[in-house]
Amino acid sequence: MAMSVHHATKHSVNPLWEYAIKQYSKPSIEVFLLDAQDQLNVNVNILLYIAWLAEQRRVFKKCVLQQDLFIELEPATCRVRALRRTIKPHNYQPLYAELKHLELHLEKITIDLLLSQFGQMPHFLSEGFAEIVTRSMNEYFTYLHQPICETWLNAFIQHVKP
Repeated sequence: MAMSVHHATKHSVNPLWEYAIKQYSKPSIEVFLLDAQDQLNVNVNILLYIAWLAEQRRVFKKCVLQQDLFIELEPATCRVRALRRTIKPHNYQPLYAELKHLELHLEKITIDLLLSQFGQMPHFLSEGFAEIVTRSMNEYFTYLHQPICETWLNAFIQHVKP
């Protein structure tokens, strides 16, 4: 995720987007999330969605990831991000800025799509924040076909807890 708070305020009000901005304003969360994106091959927007859902007492379900739009959007965003990162060391500032803007726009579309699925995410009123995040992360990592590292999960919960 290439979210920059200076660009983020240009978008329409969306509680998930606002939550993401709030999380990114916390010390070290941006580095933690971007490291997870690169090392674990996860989508930062989904990680933030999972945390936001947990605050709403809802659990993430992978059905959102199986929609045609999301299936096409995720690789497009990754390709733009990779191109932006390739351009960065060559100091092509106008192109880099345009790619960063495009990446941010694609991420905003992703956030809007995730928010549109809020009603499909089940309530879990009897469980706490950490338990809901854990349940949701297990769903997400199962979808990714990869194990979840308990140490990383606990660190994530600490970073995003309300």
